[in-house]
Amino acid sequence: MPRRYVIAIMMIALVSGCYRYVPAASSDLAPGSRVRIDLATSQPLSVVADSGPATYRNVGAVRGHVVAHRGDSLVLREIYLVPADQSYGRRALPGQVTYVAEASDRVYRRRLDVGRTALAILVPVGLIAYFLSSLEFDTTTY
Repeated sequence: MPRRYVIAIMMIALVSGCYRYVPAASSDLAPGSRVRIDLATSQPLSVVADSGPATYRNVGAVRGHVVAHRGDSLVLREIYLVPADQSYGRRALPGQVTYVAEASDRVYRRRLDVGRTALAILVPVGLIAYFLSSLEFDTTTY
């Protein structure tokens, strides 16, 4: 694989990971925004999916994209349930899911971290510029 493709892939990987979750107010939950809901209680999670009502156990967080925000409920798509024990497994739920938030749940919105993004871009660019400036080119003509 050519070197430029490797560098492009590394840059995409660095920049795509420059997001963080920040506490969200209800006005921040616009359609299309990505959210993470940390569940405060270890009670079973009840949701209404496209296929009907469902209950899940051992859920620590819910991640997804906001479709609609109605009072104390969120309609999400591309949902993942993250286990409470922080194990690596996660469960994807198909379709749209309506989740009624508890007062103790903490809702976070995904946001671009400008500082990390700048660092992720400037460090590799600086290293590339340094290595290019250290190369010696033969200036003789033939």
